[in-house]
Amino acid sequence: MNLTKRQLVQLKRGREMKENPPTMFSYLKTGKWKYLYMLLLFGGVSIFAWFKNEYIILAFVIGYALGVFYRDFQWAVVFRRFWPISIEITNWDRVDELISENEKQAT
Repeated sequence: MNLTKRQLVQLKRGREMKENPPTMFSYLKTGKWKYLYMLLLFGGVSIFAWFKNEYIILAFVIGYALGVFYRDFQWAVVFRRFWPISIEITNWDRVDELISENEKQAT
């Protein structure tokens, strides 16, 4: 089965998490570029709105940013709660097989 690069990365990440269950820090670490981008984007728009005295836009942008971070935090909490079940029902032999097949094709 041919996997995309992103699928292969996800399989490897899942295999790593099998031994080391995910933590909040691991979520921040894997999404650091996304959060940096959002921080710069929302920060820039917030500063612009602040200097233009557009406080409604400022409140909307800050609320939207907080909502994004809250959503990701809640997703991480749910993921951690159900991770032990995922470990039990995943066919890890098949995961290892897919990884080795696609690493051979990549070389």
